[in-house]
Amino acid sequence: MYADWTLDWETENRATVTDTYFGVGVKGLLFDKLQGEQEPSQDIPVMPTFDSSRGQQFQAYVSAYSIDSFFSSWIEVGTVAAWFNSTEIPANSTTQLTTSTVNTLLPGIESYYGADVPMDIYFNVIGAGNIGIFETNQEMDGNVDLQTQWWVNKADGTREMAAEISLQNMNFGFTATVSNMNVSLAVDAIKTVDVIVDSCAFGTISARSLKIKLNLFF
Repeated sequence: MYADWTLDWETENRATVTDTYFGVGVKGLLFDKLQGEQEPSQDIPVMPTFDSSRGQQFQAYVSAYSIDSFFSSWIEVGTVAAWFNSTEIPANSTTQLTTSTVNTLLPGIESYYGADVPMDIYFNVIGAGNIGIFETNQEMDGNVDLQTQWWVNKADGTREMAAEISLQNMNFGFTATVSNMNVSLAVDAIKTVDVIVDSCAFGTISARSLKIKLNLFF
């Protein structure tokens, strides 16, 4: 995928072989070869090899140590970014991505650009780490630094960036589900976030007010 993205793996203990299963523990650290190996802040936990109470014949367990190295090194070697466009929302949906709906978060954008003007949002993850996994509910959490750009699709066919807002130290909870070898991530909650308003074309955005609204919304 990326030329400088590589995996350092080693088996610190010999494999376990019994009458019912074969198991081996692997220390896996993903890193950017140009940056060198960087150990995650988490300690490597004691991981199970095989759980006899589960019916699956093939079992794999991944620690927060490896997941943390995956996300942090991915950001170093590549770009973790995406667009969420207004056209992706079905036309019959009761909620649309427009200046009117966004006005709750960004007061003044509706009066400046007009009501119900379609919008697009660009997300760019510029930092990630401190990934944690909770065995009791299979949820995960982590810290992310996220840059967002809020674009307005104007009537003349052009698109204007109305605001650029950075969300730093954003601690969020999420779950990962696996179906037919496809992994889906769902954000469950944003617990804390520091808001920095980098630019605003339509007035002044209160970073403190936006932080409160984001925490209440999630």
